[in-house]
Amino acid sequence: MKESKQTSRREFLLGLVRWGAIAGAAGVAVKLTAKDGETCTNLGICSSCGRFDGCGLPQALSAKATQRES
Repeated sequence: MKESKQTSRREFLLGLVRWGAIAGAAGVAVKLTAKDGETCTNLGICSSCGRFDGCGLPQALSAKATQRES
């Protein structure tokens, strides 16, 4: 009888870990796909964009890095 309680507890803990991992992966996926409300308004042409200095989108960050190297 004692053995079945340990198995049940083990299954419960494994379930918690499993669901925690699923929730964590979902949270990471949401974070990676979210852009914090920022959208490109200049079709990805950063050089003539008025919002370029404060932009945090990947294209703008890449353009800024290229400018620093030049």
